[in-house]
Amino acid sequence: MLSLASDRNRIHIHVGGGVYRYKDLPKDKLLSFMSLLVAYQMPFEQLPKCDFSEHRVARLVRSRRLQLFLRQCELAELAQVPQPHISQIERGKRIVGLRIAKRLAAALNTDYRAFL
Repeated sequence: MLSLASDRNRIHIHVGGGVYRYKDLPKDKLLSFMSLLVAYQMPFEQLPKCDFSEHRVARLVRSRRLQLFLRQCELAELAQVPQPHISQIERGKRIVGLRIAKRLAAALNTDYRAFL
């Protein structure tokens, strides 16, 4: 038995006695999951494996920036990174490399390994 529940950017998939939760899914990925499961009757076990670790970094950068009461442009200036890059990182659209991770860490007073 399969049942679905979805709200905001989360999906809960109930299969047998287990519940699988995916949080902070990008809207296009959420719609893709829903269409695969519902429209095509795809078994849960055959869903493509997805890695949403970039969203962990996005949430971390945004939450730390807000804790320090910084705007994106201020963080960009401190980290010597273009402001559009900060926006893309916070939206999970840009992967953080070692060089930018070290700059962000220095600007946000944290360890650079948290962004990798």
